[in-house]
Amino acid sequence: MTRVRLALPLAVLLAAGCLSSSPSTPAGNTPQPEVPGVAQPPGGQLVFAESEEGLDGTTVTHVNFGSLRDLWFRLKVPAMPALSKLTVKLFTPQQQLFYQDTFAFSSDPKVKKMAMPAGNPPKGVITAKPIAGGFALDYQVPVAGTIFQKYPQTGSWQVSVVLDGMAGTISAPLDVEMTR
Repeated sequence: MTRVRLALPLAVLLAAGCLSSSPSTPAGNTPQPEVPGVAQPPGGQLVFAESEEGLDGTTVTHVNFGSLRDLWFRLKVPAMPALSKLTVKLFTPQQQLFYQDTFAFSSDPKVKKMAMPAGNPPKGVITAKPIAGGFALDYQVPVAGTIFQKYPQTGSWQVSVVLDGMAGTISAPLDVEMTR
Protein backbone atom coordinates (compact mmCIF):
# COMPACT_ATOMS: atom_id res chain seq x y z
CA MET A 1 0.00 0.00 0.00
CA THR A 2 2.89 2.39 0.73
CA ARG A 3 4.20 1.96 -2.82
CA VAL A 4 0.86 2.99 -4.29
CA ARG A 5 0.66 6.06 -2.03
CA LEU A 6 4.13 7.21 -3.14
CA ALA A 7 3.70 6.29 -6.79
CA LEU A 8 0.57 8.36 -7.33
CA PRO A 9 1.98 11.70 -6.02
CA LEU A 10 5.22 11.04 -7.90
CA ALA A 11 3.31 10.40 -11.13
CA VAL A 12 1.32 13.61 -10.61
CA LEU A 13 4.51 15.63 -10.07
CA LEU A 14 6.15 14.14 -13.16
CA ALA A 15 3.05 14.82 -15.27
CA ALA A 16 2.91 18.40 -14.01
CA GLY A 17 6.55 18.92 -14.98
CA CYS A 18 7.69 19.58 -11.43
CA LEU A 19 10.24 16.79 -11.55
CA SER A 20 12.43 16.01 -14.50
CA SER A 21 15.21 13.56 -15.19
CA SER A 22 16.87 15.99 -17.60
CA PRO A 23 18.58 19.21 -16.55
CA SER A 24 16.83 22.43 -17.37
CA THR A 25 18.04 25.95 -17.89
CA PRO A 26 16.76 28.32 -15.25
CA ALA A 27 14.62 31.09 -16.65
CA GLY A 28 16.64 34.21 -17.35
CA ASN A 29 20.00 32.41 -17.42
CA THR A 30 20.57 33.01 -21.13
CA PRO A 31 22.59 36.21 -21.46
CA GLN A 32 21.51 39.01 -23.71
CA PRO A 33 23.88 41.37 -25.54
CA GLU A 34 25.40 43.83 -23.10
CA VAL A 35 23.55 47.12 -23.23
CA PRO A 36 24.84 50.09 -21.21
CA GLY A 37 22.56 50.72 -18.25
CA VAL A 38 20.78 47.34 -18.53
CA ALA A 39 21.53 44.71 -15.89
CA GLN A 40 22.71 41.29 -17.10
CA PRO A 41 21.24 38.02 -15.78
CA PRO A 42 22.88 36.76 -12.54
CA GLY A 43 24.18 33.47 -14.03
CA GLY A 44 26.86 34.84 -16.30
CA GLN A 45 27.58 36.27 -19.73
CA LEU A 46 29.27 34.74 -22.76
CA VAL A 47 31.15 36.98 -25.22
CA PHE A 48 33.38 36.36 -28.26
CA ALA A 49 36.46 38.04 -29.75
CA GLU A 50 38.83 37.53 -32.66
CA SER A 51 41.88 37.85 -30.38
CA GLU A 52 42.73 37.53 -26.72
CA GLU A 53 43.13 41.31 -26.50
CA GLY A 54 39.65 41.71 -27.98
CA LEU A 55 38.15 40.10 -24.88
CA ASP A 56 39.11 43.22 -22.91
CA GLY A 57 38.02 45.57 -25.68
CA THR A 58 35.94 44.87 -28.73
CA THR A 59 33.83 41.75 -28.52
CA VAL A 60 32.01 40.47 -31.60
CA THR A 61 28.80 38.70 -32.54
CA HIS A 62 29.83 38.09 -36.18
CA VAL A 63 33.00 36.28 -37.38
CA ASN A 64 34.50 35.12 -40.65
CA PHE A 65 35.83 31.56 -40.28
CA GLY A 66 37.65 32.01 -43.63
CA SER A 67 40.10 34.52 -42.16
CA LEU A 68 40.00 33.76 -38.43
CA ARG A 69 42.91 32.01 -36.73
CA ASP A 70 41.27 31.42 -33.32
CA LEU A 71 37.88 32.20 -31.83
CA TRP A 72 38.22 33.57 -28.32
CA PHE A 73 35.52 33.19 -25.69
CA ARG A 74 34.99 34.79 -22.31
CA LEU A 75 32.52 33.54 -19.77
CA LYS A 76 31.93 36.19 -17.10
CA VAL A 77 30.59 34.74 -13.86
CA PRO A 78 29.90 36.36 -10.49
CA ALA A 79 31.47 33.43 -8.61
CA MET A 80 32.98 30.03 -9.31
CA PRO A 81 34.21 26.93 -7.49
CA ALA A 82 37.94 26.74 -6.71
CA LEU A 83 38.30 24.12 -9.48
CA SER A 84 35.75 23.51 -12.20
CA LYS A 85 35.20 22.08 -15.68
CA LEU A 86 33.73 24.25 -18.41
CA THR A 87 32.03 22.37 -21.25
CA VAL A 88 31.71 24.27 -24.52
CA LYS A 89 29.39 23.22 -27.36
CA LEU A 90 28.98 24.87 -30.74
CA PHE A 91 25.83 24.11 -32.72
CA THR A 92 25.43 24.75 -36.45
CA PRO A 93 22.59 26.82 -37.88
CA GLN A 94 20.79 23.45 -38.33
CA GLN A 95 21.04 22.86 -34.54
CA GLN A 96 23.57 20.02 -34.95
CA LEU A 97 26.41 19.64 -32.45
CA PHE A 98 29.54 20.51 -34.44
CA TYR A 99 32.20 20.97 -31.75
CA GLN A 100 32.55 20.14 -28.07
CA ASP A 101 35.43 20.50 -25.64
CA THR A 102 36.05 20.69 -21.92
CA PHE A 103 38.36 23.17 -20.26
CA ALA A 104 39.49 23.14 -16.61
CA PHE A 105 39.53 26.43 -14.68
CA SER A 106 40.61 27.44 -11.22
CA SER A 107 40.36 30.66 -9.27
CA ASP A 108 43.65 29.62 -7.59
CA PRO A 109 46.71 30.27 -9.81
CA LYS A 110 48.66 27.55 -7.96
CA VAL A 111 46.37 24.81 -9.34
CA LYS A 112 47.92 23.49 -12.58
CA LYS A 113 46.25 20.08 -13.21
CA MET A 114 42.78 18.58 -12.83
CA ALA A 115 42.08 14.85 -12.61
CA MET A 116 39.63 13.68 -15.28
CA PRO A 117 37.18 10.76 -14.97
CA ALA A 118 37.36 7.30 -16.56
CA GLY A 119 41.13 7.02 -16.55
CA ASN A 120 41.65 10.00 -18.87
CA PRO A 121 44.91 11.90 -18.41
CA PRO A 122 44.86 14.98 -16.19
CA LYS A 123 43.88 18.21 -17.90
CA GLY A 124 45.87 21.44 -17.69
CA VAL A 125 44.10 24.13 -15.69
CA ILE A 126 43.53 27.69 -16.92
CA THR A 127 43.54 30.37 -14.23
CA ALA A 128 40.32 32.40 -14.08
CA LYS A 129 40.92 36.14 -14.18
CA PRO A 130 39.47 38.18 -11.34
CA ILE A 131 37.39 41.02 -12.81
CA ALA A 132 34.98 43.57 -11.40
CA GLY A 133 31.92 41.61 -10.31
CA GLY A 134 33.47 38.13 -10.44
CA PHE A 135 35.70 36.11 -12.76
CA ALA A 136 36.50 35.91 -16.47
CA LEU A 137 37.07 32.43 -17.90
CA ASP A 138 38.95 33.00 -21.16
CA TYR A 139 39.69 30.27 -23.68
CA GLN A 140 40.29 29.84 -27.38
CA VAL A 141 39.14 27.42 -30.03
CA PRO A 142 41.40 27.03 -33.09
CA VAL A 143 39.65 27.79 -36.38
CA ALA A 144 42.41 28.02 -39.03
CA GLY A 145 43.10 24.61 -40.61
CA THR A 146 40.39 22.84 -38.56
CA ILE A 147 36.93 21.41 -39.17
CA PHE A 148 35.51 24.92 -38.99
CA GLN A 149 37.22 25.73 -42.29
CA LYS A 150 37.14 22.23 -43.77
CA TYR A 151 33.35 21.89 -43.35
CA PRO A 152 32.17 25.51 -43.30
CA GLN A 153 28.60 26.31 -42.38
CA THR A 154 27.45 29.89 -42.55
CA GLY A 155 24.59 31.37 -40.61
CA SER A 156 23.59 31.81 -36.99
CA TRP A 157 25.40 29.35 -34.72
CA GLN A 158 24.54 28.75 -31.06
CA VAL A 159 27.31 28.50 -28.47
CA SER A 160 26.43 26.92 -25.12
CA VAL A 161 28.58 26.57 -22.04
CA VAL A 162 28.09 24.75 -18.75
CA LEU A 163 30.33 25.44 -15.77
CA ASP A 164 30.35 22.72 -13.10
CA GLY A 165 29.08 24.20 -9.87
CA MET A 166 26.90 26.78 -11.63
CA ALA A 167 23.26 26.01 -12.39
CA GLY A 168 22.05 25.96 -15.97
CA THR A 169 23.45 26.56 -19.41
CA ILE A 170 24.57 29.91 -20.76
CA SER A 171 24.08 30.37 -24.50
CA ALA A 172 24.78 33.07 -27.04
CA PRO A 173 24.33 33.33 -30.81
CA LEU A 174 27.31 33.77 -33.13
CA ASP A 175 26.84 34.76 -36.78
CA VAL A 176 29.36 33.00 -39.01
CA GLU A 177 30.40 33.70 -42.58
CA MET A 178 33.05 31.92 -44.66
CA THR A 179 34.96 34.05 -47.15
CA ARG A 180 38.69 34.05 -47.85
